[in-house]
Amino acid sequence: MIVPMPDEPPWLSVQTALALVQSHGFDLIHSHLENAHLLAGMVGSLSGLPVLATVHGRRLSMLDLEVHRAAGTHLNVVCRHSQLHALGIGISASHLSCIPNGVDTELFSPGPRADAGLRRDLGIDGTAPLVGCVGRFSAEKGPEVFVRATLLLRSLLPDAHFVMVGDGPMREAMQAMGERFGMAGRLHLPGLRGDMAEVYRQLDVLVCPSHSEAMPLAVMEAMASALPVVGTRVGGVPDLIEPGRTGRLVAPGDFQGIANRVAHVFETPGELEAMRQAARARVVERFNLDDSIAATARLMTELAARRARHRVSASLR
Repeated sequence: MIVPMPDEPPWLSVQTALALVQSHGFDLIHSHLENAHLLAGMVGSLSGLPVLATVHGRRLSMLDLEVHRAAGTHLNVVCRHSQLHALGIGISASHLSCIPNGVDTELFSPGPRADAGLRRDLGIDGTAPLVGCVGRFSAEKGPEVFVRATLLLRSLLPDAHFVMVGDGPMREAMQAMGERFGMAGRLHLPGLRGDMAEVYRQLDVLVCPSHSEAMPLAVMEAMASALPVVGTRVGGVPDLIEPGRTGRLVAPGDFQGIANRVAHVFETPGELEAMRQAARARVVERFNLDDSIAATARLMTELAARRARHRVSASLR
């Protein structure tokens, strides 16, 4: 059961959630994101229910850590980098799991480019190289790194176009930056799109220029759509990209490295096709949504069973 919770006053959320778990006979509480972890930890402590807290960020926040220590939550992280960080700050392995994000590999899949879609909306020829960046326009996502890379790629790939799909507080600044660089007509910022599966089919390469990531869904969706990815070596990105096989990795902030590696992919058609096939295969085999759901269900079942065993043991004392 998923129930919207009131934010104000905070005690009302606790009362509402506690009444729900007590009246419906739940066996476990599963929370996502910081505020939900706090609420779940409080309700778990009051009700005696186990709490599974999935942390989607690259590192545990202080709030995540304090709730875990106070309420004994079981933490689930989504990439190896986050797992190592959690172990390094003292989280017990018995209270920690790592289940990567998964994507719907049927929805996000390769296919012919539709006549209608991103390219037609932007007036881009169907044969022109199109390099994309998908994500929120915020500092940790490194949108300025992508814009700087496009300036270099303009001379390396004279016919190429570049598109940044998404929205956020830095969007206007990136639009202005592109115009200052003389990229008007080549760098496109169409905003949010409701046809992302088709958007990926319209692209040739995806760039992930982030300064910080956990397990980026945009990279996984692109790879499932048979797109090679040039990404930064942060968080869980190296878990996804096998350099030279499914894409390329560069250091955070290395816009020149991004430009060179994107250009190289286009200059070697055989490598591009091999990367497309390998990218799709890697996500289907290791990061598909069905496997992620099944692993989460197994963990939930184990945590609930562990509580039941503890209650039986306590009753026999």
